[in-house]
Amino acid sequence: MLDQNWLKSLLRGGHVNSLFGNLSLGFRDFVFVEGSIRNDWSSTLPAGNNSYLYPSVSAGLVFSELLPKSNIFSYGKIRAGYQFALVKSVSLIMF
Repeated sequence: MLDQNWLKSLLRGGHVNSLFGNLSLGFRDFVFVEGSIRNDWSSTLPAGNNSYLYPSVSAGLVFSELLPKSNIFSYGKIRAGYQFALVKSVSLIMF
């Protein structure tokens, strides 16, 4: 038998509540680090198993500050980032 509340929520379209946070740090306009986190709660998923977490981190380095000054190459920056989703496994049809 299908969970009636879940089916009603799915047919109704449901809604998503979200929370987002971001932190950016820089040191002497040379090294940069940024992190963010987002959490979504979906009304169409079962209570207690309706959360999605999205953390991320990135870093940047202005490597041109390490090189001697040049008329050809004035600015260089390298940047890398990583993001993933922490999603719990949810059965689409619950009996």
